[in-house]
Amino acid sequence: MQLSLGLERVHLVGQSYGGWLALGPAVYGSSRTGALTLLDPGGLEKVPLRFLLALVAALFAMRAPRSWRPWLARLLADHALVERAEIMAPVLLGVRGFRPHRSPARPYTDEELRRITVPTQLILGGRSRLLRPRRALARARRLIATLRHAEIVPGVGHGVPQEVPELVVERILRFHGREGLR
Repeated sequence: MQLSLGLERVHLVGQSYGGWLALGPAVYGSSRTGALTLLDPGGLEKVPLRFLLALVAALFAMRAPRSWRPWLARLLADHALVERAEIMAPVLLGVRGFRPHRSPARPYTDEELRRITVPTQLILGGRSRLLRPRRALARARRLIATLRHAEIVPGVGHGVPQEVPELVVERILRFHGREGLR
């Protein structure tokens, strides 16, 4: 059984592992990919040990008293520690129940990133634990010929859309309009 939304071209938006997944159709030539917005995505660099250690630290920090969490959130650059409970409930359920049968997202090769032919924008957190923002940005600028907008958001961690949702929405809408995507 084939399911379809009937969309001819789509603007894919992905954060973290979702960004790595969004890169796939663009790298491998899907004719339905119209544009990409990548938010602190996997795939630009190898997942560093510090990212995995930060995840463990955040799990311990979630057990800390609520009054400590704003300080811990700033220290760890992890907005999830101060996010509303109703937002975090499904995330925590997923963390408790999800057991990946895969390794962390591998970085795309230079050759793979050069294959991207759709308009692309990249928004990185200045305090990201997943990427070294300046290095990832330089690599994207060097390899993705269709990179139309790229920025590092100062003071923001890996959770770019959670920390600065208004900025992300504004950038997506502006990019969508500027590229004439429909």
